[in-house]
This record gives sequence, structure tokens and C-alpha cells, in this order.
Amino acid sequence: KQWYQRRVAITAGDGGQNTNITEFLQPPPTTGTVDAIRNEISELKLQVRQEDLNIREEMYSMLGGMSKESGSSIQAYMIETVKELLGEVKRYQELTQQLALEKLDQVQSNQESAAESFLEIQSNQALGLRNHESAAEKLLEIYSNQALTLRKLEEAQSRQDATLDKLLEAQSSQESTLEALSTVTASQESTAATLDNIQSTQDSALEEATSCSNMIDLMRSEVRLLSLYKLTWQNFTNSYLQSDFVVDGVYNRVNDINGHNPISHSGSTLRNQVLIVDLGGLFNIHTVKIWSRIANTEMIGGFVYADDTLMGALTEYKYLYNFRAHGTVFARKIFLKQSAANYLTALEIQVLGSGPYGEKEVY
Repeated sequence: KQWYQRRVAITAGDGGQNTNITEFLQPPPTTGTVDAIRNEISELKLQVRQEDLNIREEMYSMLGGMSKESGSSIQAYMIETVKELLGEVKRYQELTQQLALEKLDQVQSNQESAAESFLEIQSNQALGLRNHESAAEKLLEIYSNQALTLRKLEEAQSRQDATLDKLLEAQSSQESTLEALSTVTASQESTAATLDNIQSTQDSALEEATSCSNMIDLMRSEVRLLSLYKLTWQNFTNSYLQSDFVVDGVYNRVNDINGHNPISHSGSTLRNQVLIVDLGGLFNIHTVKIWSRIANTEMIGGFVYADDTLMGALTEYKYLYNFRAHGTVFARKIFLKQSAANYLTALEIQVLGSGPYGEKEVY
């Protein structure tokens, strides 16, 4: 037994110190799958069988040189030793099988955990795949939105470019307008200066007009001879004794027909003969004077009108008839009418008054 232990120690490689068969036969810790463990167990069995064969060969060689009694004693001892070894080997095999079973259980548990992990991984992979698909859809949607946004940005850029062009155009137009406004401003300033001059001129002209108006009003207010050389008309005329002779300014007491003191003569004794003096405007009539022929009663029966206003009647012979207006009388024409069956003659007709006036100035 000591020899066998020594042999085992030498085989183990530590010189026989602190070594036994259990330690020698204790397999090194192994890891791996079930197939790897089974391979290790088969190798251990081969090693034990090989050791057994080696021991038998040595025993036979040793027994060959001994006596029969010694041989029997050693053989008995060796049988016991072999039995013990077989018991150790059996226990070792049981321990090895128990260890293998534990490892198998552990491997199976690990495989179950790995299967669960694999299922979880597959579930996670499926979930991840769905997430990837969802993410891919979202990415496609994002890409579509980005493409749409890009198109909108391009459209906005195009609109911005168009707006910029319009703004540049408007700026150019504004600059042109500013230049035009500057020109207009300069023109307005010049016009303002001109208007100031015109206003000053107008003020001066207004002052002059006012002065002239005052002078005109003063002149118009003067009672003067209005009928001299004005237009006349009569409905009957005796030869060359025209109606214009009553406004020629010649009236004296000699030669009233063929001399230097001509008269107007109707040459007819019909009723309602008329002689008209057109004053040429609207005047304020003050007095109408009628100069008659010398010692002639042909004027009796006549009437004097200023337009529609009766100034007086010729009821008796006078060399000079004076008909003064009663109140304010405005007229454009003076009428001398003969209502009697007699000639209509006159040496001179003189109309005195002021004016002329406008229609709106009549009072």
C-alpha cells in the first residue's frame, strides 16, 4: 500500500509529499456543455483502467522473483489493496457522476435561463423590430415632412426672392419718387415764392382795384349827362330829320330844321309814335330833359318813360321840360311816346344820372 501510494505520488509529480489517491483521482474543475463533461468522464475511466493494467504488470513482475509463501501473502495483500482501490474508484465514480449530474442540472438550468433569455431576446428583437419598423415609418414620415418642408422652403425662398425683387423695384421707385418729390419740392418752393409774389401783386392789385373801385364808385355816383351820342330809334321819320339829332348835343333857339340846330321829326300824325334813346347800360336815372321846337305845340300829348317807369307827361308847351325821378329809378332806355294825333318832334333829349350798375347792384 505504501509502495502504491509512493507510485501514485511519483506519477502525480510532487515527490510523494501530501498526496493520496483521492487527490490524484480528483478531476480538475471543468466547464462546458454536457458533451464536454461526458468526454471528461470517459477519459477518467480510460486512465483508471490503464493504471489498473500497469499495476497488474508490476505485480506480476514482482511476484515472479518471490517464494510461494511470500507470494501468497503479497497476493492477498494486493487483493485487499485492489479492493480498497476499487472501492475508492467506485466512490470516485459516484462523486464524479453526482458532480456530472449537478453540472448537467446547472447546464440545463443555464440552458433554460439561456432559452428564457433567448426568448426574451427574441421578444425584445421582435419588439425592437416593431420599434425599428415604427421608427422606419416615422423616419419615412419625417423624410416626407422634410421633403415637404424643403419644397415649402424653396417656395418661400422663391416668394422671398420675388418679394425682394419687388422691394428693390419699390425702392428704386421710391428713389425716383424721392427725386421727383425733391424736384416737386423745389418747384413748390419756387411756386410758393411765385405765389408770394403773386399774392403781393394781388394785394397790390386789390388795393389798386379797391382804389379804382372807390374811384369808379365815386365816378358812378356823379350825376352826369348819359344820353350824348347814344343809339336812338323812332318808328316814323320825316325825310332826313333822324332821331340821332336829339342826342347830338346841339340845341339853340335858331334854325331848328334846316340850319345848325337840327331836330328829329316823325312826319306822321298817327297815334302811339315813339322815339327811343338806348343808354347802353343800367343807370340810375336822375333827370330827363326834353328840348322842344321854338313856339311849337307838337309835343303836347307826349309821355316820358324810363324803361317801365313813367317820368312825366307833356301837357303844355314848354321850351324845356324837366322830369325829375321820384325815388330810385334804374333804366336802360328812355321812351318818348306821342299818344295824341300829332307829330312827334324834339330838339334835344338829355338824360342825367349815375352809373352804370350791374343787375345785382340794383336797389
